[in-house]
Parts: sequence; structure tokens; C-alpha cells
Amino acid sequence: MRQQLVQVAADMGAKGKGILAADESSGTIRKRFDGIGVESTEETRRDYRELLFRTSDALNECISGIILFDETLRQPAADGTPAAADFLPDTLAECGVGTTFYSTVYAYNAERLAGEAPSTMEDFFDLERFPGRRGMRRVPFVNLEFALIADGVPVDEVY
Repeated sequence: MRQQLVQVAADMGAKGKGILAADESSGTIRKRFDGIGVESTEETRRDYRELLFRTSDALNECISGIILFDETLRQPAADGTPAAADFLPDTLAECGVGTTFYSTVYAYNAERLAGEAPSTMEDFFDLERFPGRRGMRRVPFVNLEFALIADGVPVDEVY
């Protein structure tokens, strides 16, 4: 699961890709359909979303994530594929899809380091081996987790 999450996070941040806001409510999509003379039914809304989401070339090359409306999360595809089949295991819940990913990049100025370079969270907090300023969030969120991991707490025991 961890590797799958890492891959999804990397894919979402890929150069040249963006997030598609397809969270149109039934009322909003009805206005779009009225403008082109299409009746807004559960079936026509599903067909419209499938046109967007199942156009593999467009999704693979341009879209890294999609913001969805509730109906989209639960409605099976025209071929009967359940909506849950399109999401990571155990992420589809009653109130939405829990797939928010965070990532952190370690960066340093190689010109200011003589020899060994930092490569772990432990190194980040090791001011003796790697002196100098650190850039950190101004809130404890993430900083505490990183400090625990740097102190040797296994990642799966942080929470």
C-alpha cells in the first residue's frame, strides 16, 4: 500500500499534469446540458463523466487527479464497474474519498557541504554533522512526525 501511495503522489505532481475539477452538482451540470439540449438524467450525467474519465489518452497525458461530485463517487459505470473499483483500497467512505497525499523534499546546497550529504530525516536533525539553518513548517504538523522518525520511531508506529 505504501508503494502505491508513493506512486500516486509522484504521478499527481508530474510535470505537465493538472487536477480536473469535475465536481459539478446536478444543478450545475443541468445548466450545461440545457445549453446543448440534453436532458439531465442520472444516465446522461454518468455518460458525460465517463466520456471525461475514460478517455485514457487525455487522462494519462494531462490529468493527475480529479475532484468529484458525490454522485460520481457512488455511481457504477455503464458497464457495471462499481465506483469503488476506481479508487485505492479502503479510500472510498460514506463522506468522500480519503486520498490526500503529502510529500516532502529534502534539499540542500551542495556547495556549502564538504563531503557527506544528508540523506535521512535523522541527518536533517543532526546539527553537529550538518550545521546550518533548516527550513521547516511553522506549525507542528509534519515536524513532530519527522522528529519522531529521526529519533528512531518506526514509521508504522508514529500514529
